[in-house]
Formats: sequence, C-alpha cells, structure tokens
Amino acid sequence: MPQDGQPRTIPNDIISGSRQASDKRRRNAAASARFRKRRKAQTETICTERLSLEKELEEVKAQLKSALEENRLLRSMQNGNGDVSHLAQGPSYTSFQGHLSREGARLVWWPYHGQWQEFYSHLAQLNYRLVGMELPDR
Repeated sequence: MPQDGQPRTIPNDIISGSRQASDKRRRNAAASARFRKRRKAQTETICTERLSLEKELEEVKAQLKSALEENRLLRSMQNGNGDVSHLAQGPSYTSFQGHLSREGARLVWWPYHGQWQEFYSHLAQLNYRLVGMELPDR
C-alpha cells in the first residue's frame, strides 16, 4: 500500500507478464522432468547393454582360447610331434586326440548304423586308460 493509504492499481500488462513468467516456469519444470526421465531410461539402457556386451566378450574370449588350444593341438599333430598329452587336462576329447597321435590312425574306425553304443564305449575306455583311471562300472 502506498503511503497515502490508497490501494495501488497494477496495470494489466504487468499481471499478464507475471502469468506468462509463471506459465514459462511451469512448462520449463515439466520439460526438465521429462528430460530427467528420458536421460535415466537411456542410462539404464546403456548399462544393460554394457553388461550384455561384457558377457558376450567373455564368451568370445573363451571361444578364442578354446580355438587357440585346438589350433595348437592340430599343429602339433600335423608337425608329427607325437607327445601332445601335456595339452590334456583330464578325460576329454583333447586327451583322446593325444592318444591317437601317439598310437597312430589304426585306432580310428567309423561305426556303422547300430554300432554307436560300442563306439562310445570303446572311446570311453581309451580315454580313461589314457589318463590312468579305471572305467566306472555301469
């Protein structure tokens, strides 16, 4: 109130400007909230994708390690290096391959229809014998 006690009148353009400023602040606050929500969703998507890619990278590294080991084994067999048993770490296909490289190709035979059970039994016996273990009773 002014000093003379009379109420002061505020021109319409000032009231209108105040409303415009208020509307602008409200719209800006809403836009900021939408942006924060969108940014949070993008961040979560990126984190999820990163975890997925890290898992995929570990799988690819494991495949590469396996392929390099197989490559080393095959090169050793190709070069005639007979003893590749150091590559075997237990009853596995790799240890069977090492046994084949020492014993020669005479151990390899391809089963005909109906002989698969016998073939797998023979393969298991060779594999267990190679690593010095007894074949478990069935």
